[in-house]
Amino acid sequence: SVIQEDLRCALADKFSACPTFSAEDLTKMAVAIFEFVGSLSPQCAIHAAQLHSNVGQALQQGIYELVLGWLSRSSGYKHRFPNTPKETIATVLAWGLYGGALKWHSVHRRLPAEQACKEIVAMFF
Repeated sequence: SVIQEDLRCALADKFSACPTFSAEDLTKMAVAIFEFVGSLSPQCAIHAAQLHSNVGQALQQGIYELVLGWLSRSSGYKHRFPNTPKETIATVLAWGLYGGALKWHSVHRRLPAEQACKEIVAMFF
Protein backbone atom coordinates (compact mmCIF):
# COMPACT_ATOMS: atom_id res chain seq x y z
CA SER A 1 0.00 0.00 0.00
CA VAL A 2 2.96 2.32 0.61
CA ILE A 3 4.21 1.79 -2.95
CA GLN A 4 0.74 2.37 -4.37
CA GLU A 5 0.43 5.61 -2.40
CA ASP A 6 3.90 6.73 -3.56
CA LEU A 7 2.84 6.01 -7.14
CA ARG A 8 -0.35 8.06 -6.69
CA CYS A 9 1.71 10.95 -5.36
CA ALA A 10 4.20 10.71 -8.24
CA LEU A 11 1.35 10.89 -10.73
CA ALA A 12 -0.45 13.67 -8.87
CA ASP A 13 2.71 15.78 -9.18
CA LYS A 14 2.46 15.54 -12.99
CA PHE A 15 -1.10 16.82 -13.34
CA SER A 16 -2.56 20.11 -12.17
CA ALA A 17 -6.05 18.97 -13.20
CA CYS A 18 -7.78 15.66 -13.77
CA PRO A 19 -6.20 14.07 -16.85
CA THR A 20 -8.26 13.38 -19.96
CA PHE A 21 -8.05 10.33 -22.18
CA SER A 22 -5.69 11.98 -24.63
CA ALA A 23 -2.32 11.05 -26.12
CA GLU A 24 -0.70 13.94 -24.26
CA ASP A 25 -2.04 13.00 -20.82
CA LEU A 26 -1.44 9.29 -21.35
CA THR A 27 2.17 10.06 -22.32
CA LYS A 28 2.62 12.17 -19.18
CA MET A 29 1.19 9.33 -17.10
CA ALA A 30 3.43 6.78 -18.83
CA VAL A 31 6.57 8.88 -18.27
CA ALA A 32 5.69 9.23 -14.58
CA ILE A 33 5.24 5.45 -14.33
CA PHE A 34 8.54 4.80 -16.15
CA GLU A 35 10.35 7.19 -13.80
CA PHE A 36 8.67 5.70 -10.74
CA VAL A 37 9.50 2.11 -11.71
CA GLY A 38 13.06 3.20 -12.46
CA SER A 39 13.39 4.88 -9.09
CA LEU A 40 12.54 1.60 -7.36
CA SER A 41 15.07 -0.50 -9.24
CA PRO A 42 18.49 -1.05 -7.73
CA GLN A 43 21.43 -0.86 -10.15
CA CYS A 44 22.04 -4.60 -9.89
CA ALA A 45 19.82 -6.50 -12.36
CA ILE A 46 19.42 -9.48 -10.00
CA HIS A 47 18.23 -7.27 -7.14
CA ALA A 48 15.93 -5.37 -9.52
CA ALA A 49 14.32 -8.64 -10.68
CA GLN A 50 13.81 -9.73 -7.06
CA LEU A 51 12.32 -6.37 -6.17
CA HIS A 52 9.86 -6.44 -9.02
CA SER A 53 8.85 -10.02 -8.36
CA ASN A 54 7.95 -8.92 -4.81
CA VAL A 55 6.25 -5.59 -5.55
CA GLY A 56 5.28 -5.99 -9.21
CA GLN A 57 1.75 -7.14 -8.49
CA ALA A 58 1.17 -4.22 -6.13
CA LEU A 59 2.49 -1.79 -8.74
CA GLN A 60 0.34 -3.28 -11.49
CA GLN A 61 -2.72 -3.11 -9.24
CA GLY A 62 -1.89 0.48 -8.31
CA ILE A 63 -1.54 1.47 -11.98
CA TYR A 64 -4.78 -0.35 -12.80
CA GLU A 65 -6.69 1.49 -10.07
CA LEU A 66 -5.29 4.86 -11.17
CA VAL A 67 -6.13 4.25 -14.82
CA LEU A 68 -9.60 2.92 -13.97
CA GLY A 69 -10.31 5.99 -11.84
CA TRP A 70 -9.05 8.20 -14.64
CA LEU A 71 -11.32 6.46 -17.18
CA SER A 72 -14.27 6.68 -14.78
CA ARG A 73 -13.91 10.47 -14.71
CA SER A 74 -13.46 10.83 -18.48
CA SER A 75 -15.62 9.73 -21.37
CA GLY A 76 -12.94 10.25 -24.03
CA TYR A 77 -12.07 6.57 -24.17
CA LYS A 78 -15.61 5.72 -25.37
CA HIS A 79 -14.94 7.29 -28.77
CA ARG A 80 -11.77 5.31 -29.28
CA PHE A 81 -13.06 2.02 -27.83
CA PRO A 82 -16.87 2.20 -28.02
CA ASN A 83 -17.58 -1.44 -27.17
CA THR A 84 -14.83 -2.06 -24.64
CA PRO A 85 -15.50 -1.87 -20.88
CA LYS A 86 -13.28 0.59 -19.06
CA GLU A 87 -12.03 -2.26 -16.84
CA THR A 88 -10.59 -4.00 -19.90
CA ILE A 89 -8.93 -0.81 -21.11
CA ALA A 90 -7.49 -0.20 -17.64
CA THR A 91 -6.11 -3.75 -17.52
CA VAL A 92 -4.39 -3.46 -20.90
CA LEU A 93 -2.99 -0.02 -20.13
CA ALA A 94 -1.75 -1.02 -16.66
CA TRP A 95 0.02 -4.13 -17.91
CA GLY A 96 1.37 -2.35 -20.98
CA LEU A 97 2.73 0.61 -19.05
CA TYR A 98 4.21 -1.47 -16.26
CA GLY A 99 5.72 -4.02 -18.65
CA GLY A 100 7.03 -1.25 -20.87
CA ALA A 101 8.62 0.45 -17.88
CA LEU A 102 10.30 -2.77 -16.74
CA LYS A 103 11.63 -3.54 -20.20
CA TRP A 104 12.76 0.06 -20.78
CA HIS A 105 14.60 0.17 -17.47
CA SER A 106 16.40 -3.12 -18.11
CA VAL A 107 17.93 -1.97 -21.41
CA HIS A 108 21.30 -0.25 -21.18
CA ARG A 109 20.99 1.73 -24.42
CA ARG A 110 17.49 3.01 -24.25
CA LEU A 111 15.40 5.72 -25.76
CA PRO A 112 14.55 8.71 -23.59
CA ALA A 113 11.53 7.85 -21.42
CA GLU A 114 9.24 10.29 -23.21
CA GLN A 115 10.07 8.85 -26.63
CA ALA A 116 9.57 5.27 -25.43
CA CYS A 117 6.25 6.26 -23.86
CA LYS A 118 5.10 7.99 -27.03
CA GLU A 119 5.68 4.74 -28.91
CA ILE A 120 3.49 2.86 -26.44
CA VAL A 121 0.79 5.55 -26.44
CA ALA A 122 0.74 5.54 -30.25
CA MET A 123 -0.75 2.05 -30.06
CA PHE A 124 -3.85 3.56 -28.47
CA PHE A 125 -4.16 6.74 -30.56
